Amino acid sequence: FNDSYHYYASGDGFTGFSRSVDGGASFTDQGALGAGSGGDPSIVWRRADGHFYFAALHTDGLGLWRSTDDCQSFQWVGNAHVGFLDDKELMAVDNAPSSPYYGRLYMVFTNFSSDGRIWALSSSDAGVTWTGGIPISATDNVQGAWPVVAPNGDVWVSWVKFGGSVVTMEVVRSTDGGASDQGETSPAVNKAPPQNT
Repeated sequence: FNDSYHYYASGDGFTGFSRSVDGGASFTDQGALGAGSGGDPSIVWRRADGHFYFAALHTDGLGLWRSTDDCQSFQWVGNAHVGFLDDKELMAVDNAPSSPYYGRLYMVFTNFSSDGRIWALSSSDAGVTWTGGIPISATDNVQGAWPVVAPNGDVWVSWVKFGGSVVTMEVVRSTDGGASDQGETSPAVNKAPPQNT
């Protein structure tokens, strides 16, 4: 979660995390993720090694941390992307053993550092190295990209596109482990945004 307390009280970053060992009935605050973390957290569990991976905004762009002790603590892995104005990163992981891309981590975000479009990254070595990044939206005025991985390894990403008085959802799919993508039919085309009353 975004953790302004630790940021202002001790300078330990703007991201915190809690852990539950009773199915979510209660949580224990584990403190801050670490100095340099900037919020907008995203966490996934990777079946290939049994570890949790935690992405958050970072002073240098998009940071990645890993937990090898069931989320009791997280250790810094490195930057997935370096950019001063990266925003709203979310992760997904291929957890299907039969997939040709089993274990691959995916991250999508809005790249305000470059062109304001949705960009995608992938890592096949548990976040140590990442692809250079590719834009997957055709235009800017987009936000809120959300990735999911199908059992066959296909990666789907959707986001909201704003355009004057029209709001559209856009969707792309990758069938080659994130190397390329193609547009899919939008579930919401040319929908007028809700009006304030």
